[in-house]
Amino acid sequence: MKALPCPKLHWHEDGTPSSSAFDDIYYAPGEGLAESRHVFLDGNELPQSWESAETFTIFETGFGTGLNFLALWQLWRRGRKPGQQLHFVSVEGFPLAKEDLLRALRPFAEVADLAEKLASVYPPRIAGYHRLNFPEDGLTLTLIFGEAEEVLPMFEGRVDAWFLDGFAPSRNPQMWSEALFKAMARCSSPGTRAATFTVAGAIRRGLEGAGFVLERRPGFGRKRECLSAQFATWPRQSLRKPWFASPQRQSRFSKVAVIGAGIAGAATAHVLSREGIDVTVFDKAKDVAADASGNPVGLVNPGFSLSDDPIARFREGACLHANGFYNQLGLPSGVWRHTGVMQVAAGTAASEKQARLTKMMGSDNPWFETLSADEALRRLGVGADRPALYVRQAGLVAPRAVCEHLLSAVSLRLGVAVGHLVRAADGWDLLTPMGEPLGRFDAVIIANAFASRSFAETSWLPLVRNRGQITILPQNAGLPDLKCPASFGGYLAPPLGEMEAAGVLGATYREVDGGAEPDLTLSDADHQENLAALQNGLGLSPILDINELAGRVSLRVRTPDRLPVVGPVPVAETYRRAYATVRHGNRFEHFPAADYHDGLYLSVGYGSRGFQWAPLAAEIIAAELLGYPPPVSRDVMEILHPARFILRDLRRA
Repeated sequence: MKALPCPKLHWHEDGTPSSSAFDDIYYAPGEGLAESRHVFLDGNELPQSWESAETFTIFETGFGTGLNFLALWQLWRRGRKPGQQLHFVSVEGFPLAKEDLLRALRPFAEVADLAEKLASVYPPRIAGYHRLNFPEDGLTLTLIFGEAEEVLPMFEGRVDAWFLDGFAPSRNPQMWSEALFKAMARCSSPGTRAATFTVAGAIRRGLEGAGFVLERRPGFGRKRECLSAQFATWPRQSLRKPWFASPQRQSRFSKVAVIGAGIAGAATAHVLSREGIDVTVFDKAKDVAADASGNPVGLVNPGFSLSDDPIARFREGACLHANGFYNQLGLPSGVWRHTGVMQVAAGTAASEKQARLTKMMGSDNPWFETLSADEALRRLGVGADRPALYVRQAGLVAPRAVCEHLLSAVSLRLGVAVGHLVRAADGWDLLTPMGEPLGRFDAVIIANAFASRSFAETSWLPLVRNRGQITILPQNAGLPDLKCPASFGGYLAPPLGEMEAAGVLGATYREVDGGAEPDLTLSDADHQENLAALQNGLGLSPILDINELAGRVSLRVRTPDRLPVVGPVPVAETYRRAYATVRHGNRFEHFPAADYHDGLYLSVGYGSRGFQWAPLAAEIIAAELLGYPPPVSRDVMEILHPARFILRDLRRA
């Protein structure tokens, strides 16, 4: 995932910033807040436009200093009704550095507290989607760092108001391209409003061509006029392929069951509860995080790709989101530590890849810094005889404690197995394996790993189990103090909390035969495999009695493409009939929209990456369930979609 350049700024004597590249100011000198209110808030008839809305979504082109957002936030805080949710989505191709953002906002004392809150979660200059939540105000900010003409065609979501605030069309025509007006038409509904400071002829023609009716309004300051507009036609068809189109929500889901109390279920339950949903979590085990989520430590550690494709954007974006997610939870240092991770090159190929990554990303990128073997040894605290990347956006979690924290505000029913799901007229009935009722829910999220295949609706999932064993190194193992976690093919993590150990070493990864009963007893051979990886990766050979080593065995559940399954559950048989000829390359419009089990969703298949990927997956599930703007681009949603496996089978047929 590429790092974006900081804009070159010129600071005027009064503190107003302007862009050197576009030779344009970010806001009216001394009157930026008043300008935002006049052009964008009044131009979109706010707050009247959101008066009766449960959820209201605004899309802005050009986040800049964030001043429009702060003006909106202040207005929203003053008049928000209980339960109302505001989503603000903004695209920015040249994101300001945090210190420049704060400097630009310093003159506006009346929103100083909001500026500090924004700065506390402001993301690094990494391209892609950044979901920032302010649940105390019912507000979500989705910052999309990237060029608007690339971002907009991949955005899916219904927009209620547009803030068109790029630099002047004569200075930055890319921000006012045809892609903008097409996206506006596709994402707008009758009554959607738009406002902009410019009345340039090309902009008026673009808005009118997209279906907006224009109104000229008095401008602000020295500008004679500005524009307000209202969408007057029906939205154009979504660009999503019909087999990946979102389900049509029949009603608002207010009571939801989550099956599974590992990290997938816990993160989903937490996010839904944050949005005001009544959540009940079921798990057949008597403790949370009883299976793969129950190891004593876990790494949040991104794997980097040399390509910019949806898979890379999901993996890296999910890890970045997880860092912010755990930071915002306010967890103690014994539960989450934003330590960074040392990625030591495991062999020649890995060293070459690290060198190419450094060249591609630049030496000052926000993701990592490249270290020589000597620097890696000094920073890590143990013998690293090869180059390494010190990854800043990474850390260490105590898995069970994290799950317990995420589940602390929801109803938890442990030791209760869900055996059957029965569709009722107004929801889903959950039954035990013996048919005893467990309650009726508007929607159900299945997040119980391999056991998800036990339900008739999801029995077709191609899930694979892998046996994994970690080795817990005792305090007398002779290890030096580890300053941060290290990965080297395997990984070595320092202890968290009150663990009485020198570190945790992992992990083996061995596929379990499909129908076999997995062996979950500790294996000396697996301990030896972990110790051999430590010797090869970091040159360490602890003095140990192999027969006395502690450890833990668990099953990790993955998919054939090693990506999780996140999204609505298709009706498999109907799906196969509807898209039987998809391999012939028929046009999209020849196919009906996908048929789903209404109110049934999946979040499974994380392998050993649950604590990295599940927080972002939970945001995706919540967006689908509640009709919010998605936290990822359309192509990322498609690579995670449960139906992808059915489509692949049809194409191979």
